[in-house]
Amino acid sequence: MHGDQDDFAPIKLAEKLVAETRTRRPMRFERVAGANHFLNDGPAEDLLATLEGCIPPRRDFRLRWPKWPAAWPKRMTLSRLKPAAPASA
Repeated sequence: MHGDQDDFAPIKLAEKLVAETRTRRPMRFERVAGANHFLNDGPAEDLLATLEGCIPPRRDFRLRWPKWPAAWPKRMTLSRLKPAAPASA
């Protein structure tokens, strides 16, 4: 967000900074009409609406368990562990 009446940091410099900065998420440059460098001279409703548009919506936190493998090894049962019975004569 950048105010139109900002005399501390020129708009051209702010636009250049946004264009040259690499981030994981895309950056947007919002120009606020009538606001100064500290964004306190513009209409409050417009400033709040612009600010709320820049903040991503909050997601509900959920604990996620890891996904189970598609194919598990076969279970070992006790019958497979017992030695073979001797042949009766």
